[in-house]
This record gives sequence, C-alpha cells and structure tokens, in this order.
Amino acid sequence: MLNRTTMQSSPQTPTETTKVQVQEYWTCPFCPLLCDDINLDRALTAPHIKCDKLATSLARSQTSDTNCQPSINGQATDAKSALAHAAQILSQAKRPLLSGLATDVSGTRALYELAALHGATLDHLYGDALAANTLAMQDRGAFFTTLSEVRSRADLIVVFACTPSRRYPRFYERVLDTTRKADVVFVGCEADPACSNPSKSILQNTDPFDTLALWSAHVEASRKIDSTELVTLSKRINTNTVHGLRV
Repeated sequence: MLNRTTMQSSPQTPTETTKVQVQEYWTCPFCPLLCDDINLDRALTAPHIKCDKLATSLARSQTSDTNCQPSINGQATDAKSALAHAAQILSQAKRPLLSGLATDVSGTRALYELAALHGATLDHLYGDALAANTLAMQDRGAFFTTLSEVRSRADLIVVFACTPSRRYPRFYERVLDTTRKADVVFVGCEADPACSNPSKSILQNTDPFDTLALWSAHVEASRKIDSTELVTLSKRINTNTVHGLRV
C-alpha cells in the first residue's frame, strides 16, 4: 500500500514557480504493527528504517515477485484475458471462495471489496492463526485498542508474559511517546531490553496461567491473595490510564 504525502512551498514572488515534493510511503505487511512510514528504494530495501524483521523479509523478496505472469488453468496468458475469465467465474458462482490472500494491505483491501460485492468468503492461508483472537474473544470476551491510543493516552502499560520486541522490533517506537511519561510493568517475564521507558518486572518465574487465575480471583472476586506485587499493581491500575498488552 502506498501513501502519498505532498509538501508544497509558497512562492516568494508572483513569478516564482511553486515547488511540490511528492513522497510515497509503503505499509509494511510483515507484522501486525503495519508501519506506514516505509520508503522503499528500487532495490526493495528501506535503509532509513531500523527493523530486522523488515530487512530480513525484504531480502527474501525479489522485484520479479511483483511481476507474476497471469495464467488460466496453468497456461500463461495476458492480464486482460485473465481478468475477464475471473470475472466470468465470479458472475456465475453462487458461493465463491477467495483463499490464499498472499498479498499486502492494499491487495487485501481490494479483495475485501470484491468479496463483499459478490458475497464471497475470504480464507487466508494462515486462517487458523488469525482466528486465535476470535476464539479467545468468544471464550472470555476481549477489548481492543490502537497503537495511537496507547501512545497518546496511557501512562501505565502492562506487558504480560512476553517480549514484544522479539516479534515486533519497532513496537516501542510505535506505542511510546518520548514527550510523555508512561511506565511499563512486565508481569510474568523479564523486562524487555528494547524498552527505553521506566520499567520493572514482577513475578518473573511464575506460571502465567496460575498468575492470571490468582489475579482474576483478586480483581473479580475481591479475594485476598498472597502476592504483594499483584495487589500493588491492581491498585495502581485503578488510578492510572492503563493499557494491557499480550502479544
């Protein structure tokens, strides 16, 4: 996906030509952060972005990947014929299925509009993994937030049993604002060394399921528990704008 930013300078004199600079940004599809400030060069690299996952994923890609030859039933053809054949199939289908979906954010949005138009079902190659959040929400319920919401509002962030930067190298860059104070508490794991904000770690060597059960008993049932760290954190959560993260 390309985002276009236009920068325009006002002319100093009536005869001076206005200079317009257009810069295109690409949305990275390689992790759920969907960073949209990527400026790719012709070699498919992003030298100005410090992200190991982005660099590794781009290194596996080739410019030829974006120029796949259209085909019909395995036989090479031109794009116009392939699109016409696909349109004919969709117009006659009663329950179309669009699967695979090995594309970027822009391609996925286009496929979603196409599926909505024809009443089709979308099934991603890794649909089971994508459905994990849905299954958890059906079982216990869930709520969601956005990175910008965390960045602009949270003054206490609770990270539970994970190290975000291992899978999402730019995680803290996206959720922490250097102009605002936001403390980070890691529960059931060591503090993430990539986190530059004030942070602490509690209950590092405990089982996460036991910790959740104990915490739930204290918060939901008001039971007394033998964990000073959880009791203190619970009181702090009640007085802070808090966002909990499990990634």
